[in-house]
Amino acid sequence: MTYTVSQFNAAISSYLSEGLGTVSVRGEVVDLKIAKDRLVFFDLKDAAARVGCFMMRWELPEGIRDGMEVEIAARAGLFKQSGRFHLRVITVVPVGDGALAAALRQLKEKLEREGLFAAERKRPIPRFPQTIGIVTSAQAAAFTDIVRILNNRWGNISVVLSPAAVQGAAAAAEIVLALERLNSRPDIDVIIVTRGGGAAEELNAFNSESVARAIFASRVPVVSAVGHERDTTIADLVADLRASTPSNAAERVVCDRRETLVLLDHFTEVMHQALHRQVERSHHTLETFVRTGEFWFAGLVERLEHARSLLEHLNPQAILQRGFSITKDHTGAIVRSVKAIHCGDVIRTTVSDGQIVSEVIR
Repeated sequence: MTYTVSQFNAAISSYLSEGLGTVSVRGEVVDLKIAKDRLVFFDLKDAAARVGCFMMRWELPEGIRDGMEVEIAARAGLFKQSGRFHLRVITVVPVGDGALAAALRQLKEKLEREGLFAAERKRPIPRFPQTIGIVTSAQAAAFTDIVRILNNRWGNISVVLSPAAVQGAAAAAEIVLALERLNSRPDIDVIIVTRGGGAAEELNAFNSESVARAIFASRVPVVSAVGHERDTTIADLVADLRASTPSNAAERVVCDRRETLVLLDHFTEVMHQALHRQVERSHHTLETFVRTGEFWFAGLVERLEHARSLLEHLNPQAILQRGFSITKDHTGAIVRSVKAIHCGDVIRTTVSDGQIVSEVIR
């Protein structure tokens, strides 16, 4: 008997379904996707193999995620158009973390103990970077999205791409080398490590220990933007800043020049008003001081005039001008009594217009 392809696939599908009946299979969930909010597709894997599975959206229990170990009840079959073998899942029961999830959890715990995730070691991102380094695939849409948003928000920013594979066996080593290349340049202000969304296995490079340590060792602040908003990798935890998407990374690394100009105008006005208030306060203080200084100066003049009058009254010259005189002995001491001099002493008498030198006779 000769089958058409459609007849053969239908026959095999029926044979598998009826021959095996309902089977139980245990494995780790990977690449879980929901199509059109109706169909759920994922693979079950163990250390040596994997098998494709599908089920209806409403049959999927809450909490099933990539990396979880589950046991399913399913019927084997073929997709009649593609001929691809699959398991039509009837029920899913979680039985624990899978090997991938367990290894990832252990690595997270190790790096956290060493302080790689510590908030206090994270550095601030420069407010106005001049040169931005980007680690991603040269063909990635994430790169073009970041460059477009950087130019729209600020412009005239230098962007340096350090290309690296972002998935596959060699990806982690390439990402480490890309980071080292950027760190060797003195002009790089900040580095964005990024890729678009993907299945859990496609993000493995960003969950590697080598990439985590390279980000930690970077002398330049690092922004991690890996996958979609719901994805959180070890690279996100180590980085100085985690962005939810590549586009969000661009938005958080540079300011919007329009918003910045509005802020500058606002601050200029605030400073102008503050300066105006300060000038007004200083003017008022000066006026108050001048009025108080005038009062103080008038009192000072009055006190000086009184002191001048007193000095003039006590001035010996004024006394002499009134007809008095001052007599001194040969030592220059004022003669206050006749007992202080003797016959033959020479004395000097000061009057208003000069001195008289005399010899005592009696």
